[in-house]
Amino acid sequence: MLIVGAKGFAKEVLEILFQNEISGNTFFFDDTNSNTDKLFDFPVLKNVAAVHELFKRDNEFTLGVGNPKTRFELYKRFIELGGKFKSTISPFANIGHYGNIIGDGCNIMTGTVITNDVTIQTGCLINLNCTIGHDSYLGMF
Repeated sequence: MLIVGAKGFAKEVLEILFQNEISGNTFFFDDTNSNTDKLFDFPVLKNVAAVHELFKRDNEFTLGVGNPKTRFELYKRFIELGGKFKSTISPFANIGHYGNIIGDGCNIMTGTVITNDVTIQTGCLINLNCTIGHDSYLGMF
């Protein structure tokens, strides 16, 4: 999976992939910081050509940036490149079993509690140890 971003929040997303035992084939993307080719021994892709090559084999991506406006812009960019937007949900989040809707590309971090009858639309970031109660609605990004 490609994590778009290679700084602070991307490191948190990597941990969620590890918790789900799917971190083995992980790449990061960062075309703004040329100082590093690897992050924790995972390759950092630097340009769209490298993304095209990766997407021939695996087109799943998630967002490793926190700013909602930036998240939305990156989402649009990587969908246009042929990516499939995937959620990353910690197995250590407590999510109710009734009436919940979780959109594509959400990041739901460790310690989160989501009760029942909650709607979370595409691209939302629910950070560490948040609680969201019944009848809540979170819009896109």
